[in-house]
Amino acid sequence: MPEEELYDITTDPHETINLVTSTKPEHQAALLKLRTATAQWIIDSKDQGADDDYSFPPEFLLDPPPAEKPNAKPPAKQAKKKQGS
Repeated sequence: MPEEELYDITTDPHETINLVTSTKPEHQAALLKLRTATAQWIIDSKDQGADDDYSFPPEFLLDPPPAEKPNAKPPAKQAKKKQGS
């Protein structure tokens, strides 16, 4: 079973096409909306399932680092200085 699942039950009522890896903006927006709602629910309900050693704190899900945000640009690389010049 995949870690995450996202289906369009209107066009795929039998849930055969997992849209989590879709690059379509509407699928990514729906996924972000659902992840955010789930993370907020975990915080609001004080869900103890979030307290295992393998999960991120729910606050991380609400504001992931830039590399984890959809459509985020990777940080710019800094040029290394040559020593002795």
